[in-house]
Amino acid sequence: MADVIVMPKMNLTMEDGLLARWYVSEGQIVNKGDAVCSVENDKETGDVDSLYGGVVAKLIGAEFVKYKVNDALCVIAQPGEDIAPVLAELETKKKEEQAAAEAEKTAAHQTARPLEKTVFVPKIRKILKDKGIRPEDISAEFGNIKITEKEIAAYEKKYASFRPGPNDRVEAMSSMMCAISRNMKQSCDATARLTNFIEVDMTDAMEQLAARKSAGEKLSVTAMMIKAAALALREHAICNTVFDEANSRIIYRKDINIGCAVDVENGLVVPVVRDADKKDLPEISKEVREYFKAAEAGKLTSADMEGGTFTVTSIGMLDATFFTPIINYPQTAILGIGMVQTLPRYMGDDYTKVHPRKIMTICVTYDHRVINGAPAARFLQSVRNALQNRGELLT
Repeated sequence: MADVIVMPKMNLTMEDGLLARWYVSEGQIVNKGDAVCSVENDKETGDVDSLYGGVVAKLIGAEFVKYKVNDALCVIAQPGEDIAPVLAELETKKKEEQAAAEAEKTAAHQTARPLEKTVFVPKIRKILKDKGIRPEDISAEFGNIKITEKEIAAYEKKYASFRPGPNDRVEAMSSMMCAISRNMKQSCDATARLTNFIEVDMTDAMEQLAARKSAGEKLSVTAMMIKAAALALREHAICNTVFDEANSRIIYRKDINIGCAVDVENGLVVPVVRDADKKDLPEISKEVREYFKAAEAGKLTSADMEGGTFTVTSIGMLDATFFTPIINYPQTAILGIGMVQTLPRYMGDDYTKVHPRKIMTICVTYDHRVINGAPAARFLQSVRNALQNRGELLT
C-alpha cells in the first residue's frame, strides 16, 4: 500500500513549516532514510527523511509554501501501484479541514462584529468584489454602518502601501524570518532599550591571536568576544538576568550560556555556547566553528538554540563600525561587536605620540527597567579589560 510522507513536527512548539526544497522528483526511487526535502520552521531547518522505500509517486507539496504539521507532502508507492485511493482520501481530508477552518473563521468574524449589522447594498458588494476586498474585512475596519464608496476609498487609501504594483516583486517571508519579526517586535514592545558604547584597543589581542593561528590553533575573534562577555558576566550578574514583570522580580541566571547570532540565508539563528565562562578559548572556538558549519548546512537543531542567558552579535565582518542591537527577549542585555579598524591614537605617558592601533567599538543594549546606565557601563569596561588583558582571555 502507498505511504504518505507528512510535514514533521520538528519541535514542541512547531505548528507549520515551509517546504524549502525538494531533493527528489516524481518517478525517482528512494530508500528508507533518504532525504526527500528540506523544511524550515521558526526555529530551525532540517531534512525530511523517507520512512519508506519505493517510488516517489506524487509530489503534493510545493516549494516555498507553508504546510501545517501532518499535512501530506508526497506519496511513496511500489512500482506500478495505483495511488488514486490514497489521493482521494487526502483530498477528502483536505476539504473537510478547509470547511472546518472556514466555519471557525466565519464564526469568529460574526462574534467580533456581526456582518448582518453592517449594510452592503448590491452596488457596494459588486465594487468590493471587483476590487478584491472582503466584506468582513471592511466591516471590521468601520464597524456596524452602511458601507459606501467613501468607506471603500478610505480603506483603499489606508492599505494602498501594502498592495504590490504591476512591476513589483512579491516574496513570502520564510517561517524563520516571520519568527524573527515577531520576536524583535516583542522585544521592542516589552523592554525599555538603551545602548552604551565603548572603544577597545584590540592591538595586542589581535597580534596574540595571529601568533596562535600561525602556530596552528584555530581561534576566532567571535570566540574571543564570547569569552570576554562570559568573564564580564561573572562580575556583573545583573546583565545575566530575566525580568519577571508579572511578579515584579529579577531572575539571576546561575549559568552563563551565551548565544551567538549567526547570519544565514533565510534569517538569523542563535546557537548557544553553554557554560562559556568555564571553557577556554580553543574550546569556544571549536564550538562556534561547528555551529557555523551546521548553520550553513541548515543542520542546527532547536536544542542548539535553547537555554541562552545572554547574546553576542557581530556585524564587524560586514564593515559596520557600530550599531544598536535589539535585546534577545526575554534576556535583558545583548553585546554588539563592530569592525576592527586601524586608527591613530595618542599613546605614551604624556599622550603626545600618535601610533596606529587596532580599534574596535563594542556596545551593550540593555533593558533600563532592570539595568541602569552605570552597571551597564561597568559591564562594558569589564569586557574591554578582558579583551585588552590577553593573559586573562587567551588562556
